[in-house]
Amino acid sequence: MTTNYDGKILGFTHDWISTNKLIRKVHGNKTLILKAIKDLEDIDYLESRKVKNTKEYKRIDDAQTETEFNKMMKDTFEWNQKQELDRIDTTVSITKGSGIKLTKEGKELLDHIQFEIDRAYMIIIRTKYQVQLEILPNNIAQPRIRWLKQHIANIMDSLKEHYPKEAIREYFQNHTKKLEFKI
Repeated sequence: MTTNYDGKILGFTHDWISTNKLIRKVHGNKTLILKAIKDLEDIDYLESRKVKNTKEYKRIDDAQTETEFNKMMKDTFEWNQKQELDRIDTTVSITKGSGIKLTKEGKELLDHIQFEIDRAYMIIIRTKYQVQLEILPNNIAQPRIRWLKQHIANIMDSLKEHYPKEAIREYFQNHTKKLEFKI
């Protein structure tokens, strides 16, 4: 999930805003912005409503209940993790020859893993933010953060087990972005 647009989308949705107006304010690739909006809605960071013929979005500042968080982890994160781990097990190599140059399939795999890791980090950042706002108690936030960090560690450990560490290191050093959310 996390795209360069997530922070901007969350920043512009403190009040209800139409899809078209939000796309204009975020300013970028319309398809990627729409995907980011849908992803943020799927993980309960945005709510939507229909107003006549338009759809409007608003950021949800409330913390997820334990049931909502568990459902998100099981339905989204754990399902995606299983897909990633299966794909890691079935992809023989992600590099060309003995070097660190990635194959097309290897790059796609690492891109998707990066997407999943960014999504988990986004929720960690959001959870810490909710603790600061005193929306979510720290004793509830910390187990959630540990669960998300373990989710990331499981995928990364499997990657390191199956593929050359140099190729993995090279990819993630060059493709990791700083996650900032201006809320």
